[in-house]
Amino acid sequence: MAIQKETLNQSLLALFNDKGVVDKFNEAGTPEGCYDIAKAYVPGISFEDFKKDMEQIYAYIEENKDGLLELNELDDVAGGSAVTDWICAGSAAVSAVAACVGIAVTT
Repeated sequence: MAIQKETLNQSLLALFNDKGVVDKFNEAGTPEGCYDIAKAYVPGISFEDFKKDMEQIYAYIEENKDGLLELNELDDVAGGSAVTDWICAGSAAVSAVAACVGIAVTT
């Protein structure tokens, strides 16, 4: 069953628009480290909810990974770099999501 983007935790999803937060998640590298960062931006979220929500976001990415673009690839797409969807953050955001769920990503 396909995961609908609208059902994902929008507060967590919005964090992947911020390169600074994405970099912090990548540096943290563990679900616990990522949670420590996220709770500053999403007050009141429990670790269990964070982990569950991040697993849903990761599953959504996995279902839709054929459509992922790196920022430098946007010029080849009609409309150029005006894409505002969070997914355009590319591999840095994908590896940050993976770090949040405890999956090591190699490049």
